Amino acid sequence: VMLPAPPPKPAPEPSALDAKLRKVVEDASFVRHDDSKSPEQFVAEITDLIEQGANPETACAVHVSIAACFSFKSGWSPLALDTLIAARANVNHVDKSYGNTTALHVAVEANAEVATEALLKHGADPLLKDAWGCTPLELFTQKTTTGLQSSLDHEAARGWIGRPNGAAAQHANERLPCALLLQRATEARKRQLPKRTALIKALMYFRRFNADVLRKIDASVEPPPAAEYPDVKDLV
Repeated sequence: VMLPAPPPKPAPEPSALDAKLRKVVEDASFVRHDDSKSPEQFVAEITDLIEQGANPETACAVHVSIAACFSFKSGWSPLALDTLIAARANVNHVDKSYGNTTALHVAVEANAEVATEALLKHGADPLLKDAWGCTPLELFTQKTTTGLQSSLDHEAARGWIGRPNGAAAQHANERLPCALLLQRATEARKRQLPKRTALIKALMYFRRFNADVLRKIDASVEPPPAAEYPDVKDLV
């Protein structure tokens, strides 16, 4: 008899220190020439809060830093992100309250090329999927397609189709740098994954009989590493 899976543990509530960390990270992610705090003061404040017990994951601090791109896209600063990564914050943290997204999902949704490049430099995984099964590149493609279609519809209604400087062309050109970054990072990450042999596929789909047959045919076939394929560790 298979027992039902235990219910997922609720996410811990952010503490007062976490709330302070969110605020400081948000402020540090904006470029302001008239700010009363220097970059060094922001770095020291973020570091001190983490040392006092603020949790960057519970506070979704990396997400907060990247989300600043929505309001100050041309003036986003990587200061807070760099400080969080230096303090060993998880760049691939999943925000379950925001559709299981990573900070990279947030960056591409904002079409923030600089933030996307900074996250990838710090090791953001472009293959992680959100609650709807989309990687950052797939999300970016959906957003671009929707926006491009909207621009084309707008131009068609006014008889502007084909204008080289129209809204559709501008929309595509604005999103091209971010698309290239994501495409290259995604392809590079896929090359790092182990190849799925017939035995790995059989084990992944819980086909024990198929796996046993494959082992008899070629006993030298190595089983998949449990770390890379945790779903099949019981069958290896």
